[in-house]
Amino acid sequence: MLIRAIAVVSCLLLAGACTGETEAESPTGETVLAGLTPERLCELLPVDTIEQTLDVVVTDTKSRQSGRPPILSKTCRYEVEFALADVELLPPAIIVDVKQTRDKGVDEILDHEFTDLMAENAKTAPYERVDGLGEAAGYGDNPTLGSELPESQLIVVFTAGGERFAFDVSVSPHTPVEKLTPLATDLLAALEAEFG
Repeated sequence: MLIRAIAVVSCLLLAGACTGETEAESPTGETVLAGLTPERLCELLPVDTIEQTLDVVVTDTKSRQSGRPPILSKTCRYEVEFALADVELLPPAIIVDVKQTRDKGVDEILDHEFTDLMAENAKTAPYERVDGLGEAAGYGDNPTLGSELPESQLIVVFTAGGERFAFDVSVSPHTPVEKLTPLATDLLAALEAEFG
């Protein structure tokens, strides 16, 4: 009996050791997003697609990376040609941003994206759900800019490469959801293919 008990305990200890090795080989925070350069993000939603969909002229793209896993994001900003006389407060621009979501649920992610976290009494701004995009999608005004600086944003939550991400397509001035949806659809397909 004693020998049998020792054998069982040994097996359990070995199984635990094997499990520990497996976890050590997959460090937390590792993400397929790390392999996507900000410049590549701009390529995934090409300039000509932006121009044709929104009827604008893109003069430049600027890309950057923020944070590090498990809070990492990649951004592409499309500068748009405009006449100063046509701009009241905020020059027109298109911004695309893709980020990690950690372990949040889709409703929590959307509520978070439509909340001005810097406000004293942070409340979720109204937004509408958009069907047919990723796991969930929402459209509304950027809550951090206020009504004086209208910027529309379409947030899409999706899973690729075994991870959940969110991306947004933001456009100033105010742009209807029908204009943003084709851009989000193209970007979603491109990101899913890129992340495998």
